Amino acid sequence: MTKEEAKQAFLTSVPVWCAGIKYDEISALIYRKDKARRSLVMTLELADRCGHAVMIVPPDKVSGEGK
Repeated sequence: MTKEEAKQAFLTSVPVWCAGIKYDEISALIYRKDKARRSLVMTLELADRCGHAVMIVPPDKVSGEGK
């Protein structure tokens, strides 16, 4: 998933897949400063179905529904 696709998936609350697991939605977009590269790095927060834990992953590890 590209950064732009991740933003759209976040805004529309569509289900996503990561490592063979389906998540109901992306619960947060996280931007961190990478001082070595002088850039921003985006990661995605995926909440588990029970709401007890989250997984933080880069957008390229996530795909849209059924992919």
